[in-house]
Amino acid sequence: MIAGVAGQHLRIALWVFLAFSTLYVLTGRGHFIGTDEIALYQTTRSLWEDHDLHIGRIINAHQGRGGAYYSQYSVGQAVAALPLYAIDKGTGWLLANTGRASWSTTLAGPSIGTEPSRWGGDIEIFFVSLYGAFTTALLCAVFFTFSLRLGGSLKASLAATALLGLATYVGPFSSTFLQHSSDALLVLWSFYFLMSDSQRPDWRSRALAGILLGLAVVFRYQSVIAIPALGLYHIWSVGKRRDGTSIGSLVLTGLRQLPVFALPVLVGIAGHLAINYVKFDTIWGKYSDTSFNSPIPTGLYGFLFSSGDSIFLYTPLLLLLPWMVAHFFQKWRREAVLILTLALCYLLFYSSFEFWHGLWSDLGPRYLMPTVPLLLLPLAGWLDARGRKAWLAVAPLTALGIWVQLVHFAANFSYVSYYEKYLPSTWPPDLAFLFIPERSPLLAHMKATLAWDYRVDLWLVNVYRAFGTGRLLFLAIPLLCLLGVCLWRLHRNLVAAGAIDGGIWRHLSFPWRARRGSTNDY
Repeated sequence: MIAGVAGQHLRIALWVFLAFSTLYVLTGRGHFIGTDEIALYQTTRSLWEDHDLHIGRIINAHQGRGGAYYSQYSVGQAVAALPLYAIDKGTGWLLANTGRASWSTTLAGPSIGTEPSRWGGDIEIFFVSLYGAFTTALLCAVFFTFSLRLGGSLKASLAATALLGLATYVGPFSSTFLQHSSDALLVLWSFYFLMSDSQRPDWRSRALAGILLGLAVVFRYQSVIAIPALGLYHIWSVGKRRDGTSIGSLVLTGLRQLPVFALPVLVGIAGHLAINYVKFDTIWGKYSDTSFNSPIPTGLYGFLFSSGDSIFLYTPLLLLLPWMVAHFFQKWRREAVLILTLALCYLLFYSSFEFWHGLWSDLGPRYLMPTVPLLLLPLAGWLDARGRKAWLAVAPLTALGIWVQLVHFAANFSYVSYYEKYLPSTWPPDLAFLFIPERSPLLAHMKATLAWDYRVDLWLVNVYRAFGTGRLLFLAIPLLCLLGVCLWRLHRNLVAAGAIDGGIWRHLSFPWRARRGSTNDY
């Protein structure tokens, strides 16, 4: 029975992933908007084309071994994007050899920049830019399963997941090749397996948690921020299940159980340092000329209260945190402490960073994005506890959040920043616009979206501009149909699980269902 329910939940999580993947592909940008993305992409291309890590001389690249230039970033995401690069190479070859070369131009979109700092206009860039769509969709699926494990009902967990993917700061990262979606996914997933081990001790769960956290470092080295808090949570869990009350029993239990989690993390850290050495002849790597000397109060105010970069502007649902966490703490004390500790670690670490605002690669406080799914984990349980009354607060915040994400998706931050003259001729720029409400980047994005001019920059919009309605419909209709199928299958699985009523669907019959003799056979 338990295995059947688990399989049912897994199928629902799969359709959640597929539905969000399709939606995010539809709303993608099709090219890059920040230099961070270009540096990562150049590494992916170099690995495929030259079987090396060297890239062109661009921003965020530094001279290293043999006089070549290398990206300052971890290589994990560049490696993970190789299958997408392979798909686009195969697609380009197929289109060229079947007399449909114009379709390559359609997918490639407008040509932006010149080598080696090329932002768009290549079919390879288009497919690699889809990476964020799949990682963000997977993040939503993991969030759904985590909400269930925390005791949320199927209906509330799915509602919380829909809110995460549609009405929070998580969604817009589906249209970028930035590392934050990978960071958020791997840290959340590691936490999920650590909690699984806390509830039902199993070395496989501990090992998976360690592997995922080690990968997080390989994908984005700043993920080391999460290691102390997750490590202490695991030690706390181990301490609760020791065989006796003595210190010796605690040590013995720790020696048996902690290495399974710790060793993969150490391997991940060692792997990142070894790759740094391969590139730069030093394990510490080379990074931009930045420091952690920014006044912490400035960063804290910017992240929490500023009119241009407050996390609450980009995820209005976080305004409900005091009530959600208070309810969550009653049942999940250790998990609540960990969530708040992780959020505080990210907040304090980046508040002292010189470029705490994270601008020029995307809109908003992007360094805090991995904390959003963590902080919203209590949402499903709170919805269950408060019932329909919860939606009196959730509904207006959701509507506001969806609007914020829509303008974030639609407008290109690079175009908006030049249009609004955020970037002066000298560097570093004056960040006053982040603290002046009438000059807020979010307000500027709203104006750009309503103007519907060149600042609105989505790949399907660009297809329409360059090739007309016919080609737009040829691409959009299959994706919309696929999204419809995903939502329908998701609905049917929810009906089978008894989470919702069949509604009008229960009156429909399909020949293949009748032959199989069951409407709940999935």
